[in-house]
Amino acid sequence: MQFLSIIILILLPGGWVTFWSQRCYLVLPVRLALAVTLSPIVLAIEFYILRLSGLSFRHVVPMLVILNSGSILLIIRNFRLFPPKVNWKLVSFGGIIYAFLAGSVAIPWIYEPNFRRFSWHSLFHTDVCYSFARGAMIPEEPELAGVSLAYPWIGHIYWSILAFSADLSPTVISLITNLVLMGSIGILYFALARELGASDLVALISLVVVALGTNVPGLIGWSIIQPNDNGVWWAILGDLRTAPFIQKFSAFEAMTLGLSLYTGLVLCQLFRCGTSVVLN
Repeated sequence: MQFLSIIILILLPGGWVTFWSQRCYLVLPVRLALAVTLSPIVLAIEFYILRLSGLSFRHVVPMLVILNSGSILLIIRNFRLFPPKVNWKLVSFGGIIYAFLAGSVAIPWIYEPNFRRFSWHSLFHTDVCYSFARGAMIPEEPELAGVSLAYPWIGHIYWSILAFSADLSPTVISLITNLVLMGSIGILYFALARELGASDLVALISLVVVALGTNVPGLIGWSIIQPNDNGVWWAILGDLRTAPFIQKFSAFEAMTLGLSLYTGLVLCQLFRCGTSVVLN
């Protein structure tokens, strides 16, 4: 039941938006990927509507699960109207690439749980998530009582709802959402490459290139040299925070949510500029 609630809250809230229209402009995988990227925004809107109606956090979460389960009917309707054509060869290659990238992100966190709990700003984000569970409508700065949080916190509503519904810590939920968002962003990047005229093979290769980032020589150099060995190396090899790009999905940060939304906006904008190769 906990696993089912995660699926419902990650996928179905955005499905109200992407599957509402019966006019199918996008193939099913792209629609599902856009639904995943929109779910945090839709959940936040629903969350505040229910909270402002007088419901407590512990009552809002199961209500959100029940409410968003209804969008499965829209997905089924779309599936019947526009049966997807599956290219199993393409799906297999895409699955292999995703498994490789997901493993590179998840294995260190699973192997060393303390790294997941205490790395980067995990404690900061965990406290913000728990503040919503404690009943806050607008979170405070963790280190400044009475001061509203200036950091973007829509994603923390998303994580707090998922964590409560699945009875898991926010640091575990963030790992799950990062892996799911990485898959949805990969689908959107593939669609972007196809929209720009790339073949299926080139579009798949572009996913690996994006994952590595633009500083592949610097990445190879840092794998040989100790990061803090000499400050001069930072000027020569570049900043580790920008390469490889895939490491953005290793941290408990809101950046992945923003990246998925930005990618979806770019894709939708390209669709407005001409006939798309990923339309039905």
